[in-house]
Amino acid sequence: GIGKTKVVEQFIQNYSDSFDHVIWLDVNSDLPTAFLESNLDEILGIDHSAEESVEKRFREMITTINRIEARKLFVFDNVGGKAVHAIKNLALTDNTKVIVVSQVEHDFYQKVNITLLKRKEGIEFFVSLSEIDEVGIDESALDNLLYEVSYHPLAIELLSIIFRENPEKNIDQLTQDVKDGMHLLRSQQNES
Repeated sequence: GIGKTKVVEQFIQNYSDSFDHVIWLDVNSDLPTAFLESNLDEILGIDHSAEESVEKRFREMITTINRIEARKLFVFDNVGGKAVHAIKNLALTDNTKVIVVSQVEHDFYQKVNITLLKRKEGIEFFVSLSEIDEVGIDESALDNLLYEVSYHPLAIELLSIIFRENPEKNIDQLTQDVKDGMHLLRSQQNES
């Protein structure tokens, strides 16, 4: 919910020159299943027989990936449960780097804290995403809007999309919509 995937996407964009291949897997289940559901075997040109087990097909994909001498980045997104340990135990070559995106903290991975944006950063982020002219923006009104969402990067991204796709709304109207939504959410929470 804090925008972990977006941070990784930005990282890849910023450091794209550091990798020849990026392999992004959504790991909603166990690791071998995530590999097979990705169709990575087709991309790698691996033709599995129908009799092969999931584990054997998975191991064959890892072996094929390890044979690629290029610089590779694996992104394992939405990782939880046993998949975390399976990723840790993957036998990958030195030219392969790994990013694990998870809501669960794990002791054996380097943790990266995602902080909230500062006021100026939040305003710059909103302006860049909403594709508006910074000269014509009421910075005080925008600051009020971003304050309502605690300068949270994902919330700012969503608000900028709403603003961009609804040109009839101004910043003050959007701020009021956020306040009304928060008020409704709080009253619903109090009822339950």
